Amino acid sequence: NVDDILVFTHVPILKECIIPAPPGQRQHEWDMSNCYFFNLSLGEKIKKIKKVRMIVSGHIHRYVQGILSTGIQYATCGSDYQRPELLVIDYLKNNINIKRIA
Repeated sequence: NVDDILVFTHVPILKECIIPAPPGQRQHEWDMSNCYFFNLSLGEKIKKIKKVRMIVSGHIHRYVQGILSTGIQYATCGSDYQRPELLVIDYLKNNINIKRIA
């Protein structure tokens, strides 16, 4: 019997994890490139699953952490080229702690 689900993806599935357009980049061009990269519709479906407690993603090379209005925690790993980072997820029923190791 599964009580809780932690979701791990390579590419972020939440809009809260999307990097804003860099300075000098037109927002429209940035949005067009991102619409084929992120899978936000999958994120919307996963957010509706009552047993999901956390969503962790990578790929964007910056650390983001927060809690959705549904209570689901989310984080992205901030590893970058020549600057590795590790997220240690300590999970105990209804208590999630994230430790960053860089």
